[in-house]
Amino acid sequence: MLIEEILNGENEKREFKENAKTNTYIKTVVAFANGNGRKIIFGVKDDGKIIGIENEFEVMDGIINAISDNCYPLI
Repeated sequence: MLIEEILNGENEKREFKENAKTNTYIKTVVAFANGNGRKIIFGVKDDGKIIGIENEFEVMDGIINAISDNCYPLI
């Protein structure tokens, strides 16, 4: 299902982010938190090219920490 979603491109419920090195995705997280069934897919360029991520568990921890540190009330 995820590959099919990526092939269908970005839309109002799906956003691609190349990486999580900067916290620029936080605005998207907040916007998507106000909706239902939305996804941010990391490791994919805006054009849908899959580039992947290294150290996925470290990246996930960083994303979780960034969200909890920058979003109030907690999402």
